[in-house]
Amino acid sequence: MSEFFNNRIDTAHALIDEHDYDTPVELMQNLRNRIHDQDILTKCTMHDMEVEKQFNARYVSICQKNGDPMERTREVLGLKKERAQEYVKFYDKLTKDHDL
Repeated sequence: MSEFFNNRIDTAHALIDEHDYDTPVELMQNLRNRIHDQDILTKCTMHDMEVEKQFNARYVSICQKNGDPMERTREVLGLKKERAQEYVKFYDKLTKDHDL
């Protein structure tokens, strides 16, 4: 596996550990700029679109809830963490499966 991909994935993982959940998603999405195989790019696009679709639907659902604003904030942070972890997991497996 390329040292570049490995470093980016490790960085994204470390950011999640530091409770930064948006930057890892951007880092993983930017990896697509270094992938030149169209089949792999298609897999990435399909994955990212599905994750974002699910994230947006759940985000809207949380935001429309009545009740404690702090609880909604915790739910949104948990949702963002799950999203970031999904991206790291997918791109880590992708780089290993395709020796990127």
